[in-house]
Amino acid sequence: MDELQTLGRKFQFDKSFFDAPVKFRFIELYQVGEMHCELGYHIDKHEQNCHEISYIVSGEGVFKVNDTEYHVGEGDLFITRKGETHEIYASESTSLRFFYLGFLFDEDKYEQNSKLYDFYNKSDDVKKEDKRNILSIFIPLIDELYNQVEYSQVLIENYLENIIVLTYRNFVETEVSRLTPELSVNSVGSAVYSVIKYIDKHFDEIGKISTIAKDLGYSYNYLSRLFKGKTGMTLQNYIRNKKIEKSLELLDSERFSITEVAMKLKYDTVQSFSKAFKRTLNISPSEYKKGK
Repeated sequence: MDELQTLGRKFQFDKSFFDAPVKFRFIELYQVGEMHCELGYHIDKHEQNCHEISYIVSGEGVFKVNDTEYHVGEGDLFITRKGETHEIYASESTSLRFFYLGFLFDEDKYEQNSKLYDFYNKSDDVKKEDKRNILSIFIPLIDELYNQVEYSQVLIENYLENIIVLTYRNFVETEVSRLTPELSVNSVGSAVYSVIKYIDKHFDEIGKISTIAKDLGYSYNYLSRLFKGKTGMTLQNYIRNKKIEKSLELLDSERFSITEVAMKLKYDTVQSFSKAFKRTLNISPSEYKKGK
């Protein structure tokens, strides 16, 4: 690939600031590339003219946004938004390599993508660990932009949308990933911990909660009171939330339809699954799957 050397930093590939934004279905692409900053390199304060997603490939550094500093490291996703000020400092002990993608949305398409637009325009979330292997999309995106062969534009459009939508999901996911708390035997005691391990293993098979008590040798009333007292959650809510957590994993894999997820998790109907999903997350499975 072409390498553009600037004191202390190296562009493996750079399409920074096109002559004019490149328009896709609902995205206006301003810049995209890969940057390698040497030890201690500083990118001066600048105002963002578009939203920007950065993916830290390796190394460590500090991203400073509106005078607030955030430490970044390998596997982190970072969002800066239009109008914010942004500075970047590579660590003094290790270089910093990252991909970046700058874009805005076509405001005429707001109604179809309102939650996506609102997240990038209004959310205060800036940094999260990547849990969706977004790096695996950045790499072919850069390759297609560099090579520009037949049908590259089709693939580029898909890669861009995937990065933007999956980054959104990666941030939103953290809001729902704590549906069931991480509990240890020391925090809840051996009896409740045995229930948690049982549910974690069999949550998609459990019919009546009384079955859990019977299998573990406790009375239903005693176990229910003990579980609520130690965890702050009812057994019913814990099992429901565990199922919803698993449904998110299945939906995120892109390999299963909503109907298939409902069947895998032993819901009586798709409607009962959708009702439980929306009651828990305030969004329907179809809205979540579309990235809305």
